Amino acid sequence: MTPAEALHLIVDLQAAATSASEAADSFRREEVIRLRAEIKSREARLVELLAREQAEAKANG
Repeated sequence: MTPAEALHLIVDLQAAATSASEAADSFRREEVIRLRAEIKSREARLVELLAREQAEAKANG
């Protein structure tokens, strides 16, 4: 391998590492967005269940 070929390989590897890092960051952002949506959904379900429980408790007096 010539020095020029080695340098080209190093540059390619650095570009691949940067792409992989950017993809990982993007995945993490998407995962965070998905998890936040899931949390909001579960919070809404909890509020729903608590409201129903309170209504039943009030009805049963």
